[in-house]
Amino acid sequence: MMEHVRPDGSASIHDRDIWRSLDDLAGEVPLYLFFRRDDDDGVWRIPDGRSLVSVLHETTGFVFYIASEALDYLAYYDDHDCLLGVGRAADWISKIKLERQQ
Repeated sequence: MMEHVRPDGSASIHDRDIWRSLDDLAGEVPLYLFFRRDDDDGVWRIPDGRSLVSVLHETTGFVFYIASEALDYLAYYDDHDCLLGVGRAADWISKIKLERQQ
């Protein structure tokens, strides 16, 4: 997985509340939510980004991964409030960081 690794073409952002915006990344299509294998080997299919944020809102902080069904992005939220993304997630993170600089 992406723990302790920074793949080529990835982007990251440190923001303890970035999970609240993941509906924008995920959109209105199904995605997968999964965890470190040592924590939980299950994979949850979530119907859309809004549902993902709703699920995360009802929990306490934890490490998780999300990926689209099309596998055009993978994002990893770690236990240090950092979101690391590859594919479309890297582009999305880079856009947020650019907007915050302006």
